[in-house]
Amino acid sequence: MIKEGVMENPKVDAIIGLHTGNLWKGAEAGEIGYRFGPMMAATDWLTVTFHGKGGHGATPHLTVDPISIACQVQTLLQTLVSREINPTDSAILSICMIQGGTANNIIAPSCTMKGTIRSLTPESRKYMLDRFTQICKDVAHTMRGSAEVEIVNAPPALINDRAMTEKLRTVAADIVGAEHVHEVLAPSMGGEDMAFFHELVPGTFFFLPSTFGDERDYPHHHPKFNLNEDVFWLGSAAFAQFALTWQ
Repeated sequence: MIKEGVMENPKVDAIIGLHTGNLWKGAEAGEIGYRFGPMMAATDWLTVTFHGKGGHGATPHLTVDPISIACQVQTLLQTLVSREINPTDSAILSICMIQGGTANNIIAPSCTMKGTIRSLTPESRKYMLDRFTQICKDVAHTMRGSAEVEIVNAPPALINDRAMTEKLRTVAADIVGAEHVHEVLAPSMGGEDMAFFHELVPGTFFFLPSTFGDERDYPHHHPKFNLNEDVFWLGSAAFAQFALTWQ
């Protein structure tokens, strides 16, 4: 959308958006959650292919085992956040898939590992990605193999502009009442592509819970996840009020 000129024709001065669903605790359906500064995390997708030398499971000394390399890397990566990132700066590295081998008695020639990095500052993002690549390649080399690292950069961290967020707080109170407007105390480590727009113009992104408050509530991506559509209009109303009172 940005490449097609959506921010230029007409020229966009500022932007607001919302996320509905069941991301944050402490707010009920129809209430509005806001936050100053970091709201959602930068998201990066990781794919590493470890290359070794395949062979028979009965003669491991004649092989270079890529699964062993992946296991060593996975263990070492667990210290990246806990020992190298400032404890006051949130970051996540999750390895969510390791795949290699085809039979009980064959050491595979390669193994693939996939995961994600989440971060809230550009500095932490760069550091995590650089160290991830270095650890994968250095461990593989030490164990006589090699590592092919592919990183796909998804949205950056979503940072709310203070002035826009102050305006949103006022608008939200007009729509749902001040007693139903709450500050979100901690950012989500989920990613949000609204962040690309926030890089270009001042913006704010808020949360509109659309839960039921009973056994029908399930987390995002659960097969039974559902939304309380009765509160959707409040988001549209907040957008309209923001536009009508924009100065």
